[in-house]
Amino acid sequence: VECRDIVGNLTELESEDIQIEALLMRACEPIIQNFCRDVADNQIDSGDLMECLIQNKHQKDMNEKCAIGVTHFQLVQMKDFRFSYKFKMACKEDVLKLCPNIKKKVDVVICLSTTV
Repeated sequence: VECRDIVGNLTELESEDIQIEALLMRACEPIIQNFCRDVADNQIDSGDLMECLIQNKHQKDMNEKCAIGVTHFQLVQMKDFRFSYKFKMACKEDVLKLCPNIKKKVDVVICLSTTV
């Protein structure tokens, strides 16, 4: 739980040009309709829809699948990972158990995020 919370807080948007997967779109449909309709109708995908989802991922209407999908997107788009001492302590056992033989920081974050 502690590791999951820290992984969830390790988020940052670094991509402006994205394609959102169909599953994420379905999971996020209520949020898109309520908060992101103006950018969802835009046919040019410049990352505005994902940026809107990120800005609204803490709304009370946000469902768990959409929130997890948005957080996962944020995590895998990060280019530079600097693990804090708190992150290392919270996730060390989970990394050893769930992500054995993974050496790169980006792969560790993807593994943890996918598991969450």
